[in-house]
Amino acid sequence: MEEFDTYSHQCLKDLKKNAEKYKPEEFNAAIEESFVTFLSNGTLVELCPDGKEKAVTHENYQEFIDLVV
Repeated sequence: MEEFDTYSHQCLKDLKKNAEKYKPEEFNAAIEESFVTFLSNGTLVELCPDGKEKAVTHENYQEFIDLVV
């Protein structure tokens, strides 16, 4: 992914780094993401059913990363 989309790759790396660095409650308070992503044409895509409503948390951040990739 790094060769294809450097910005997204860095964002996902930072998300993982923060999940490993911070306690779950600190991570959850700081991250305001849901299970959605934008395609290169700007289209918003839900990564799972009701992805707009599913928050990225310390418990599921790896699932989010896997679905984006």
